[in-house]
Amino acid sequence: MLGSVDLSRLNFVRAKSVLFAATSICLVILSKYYSTKRKMLLAESFGQRLLVAKNDMVT
Repeated sequence: MLGSVDLSRLNFVRAKSVLFAATSICLVILSKYYSTKRKMLLAESFGQRLLVAKNDMVT
């Protein structure tokens, strides 16, 4: 029987672990981007409503 084998030295195992890490980093970045973008859209529409209400009061 063979003893334990260190798989981290095999190129395809290392490449898969790097690819998995890169994929999870991309998912985190995208989720933060879309969360921020959604908050910006909400803030913009809220700000536009405030401007409209302010203009209505002036006229």
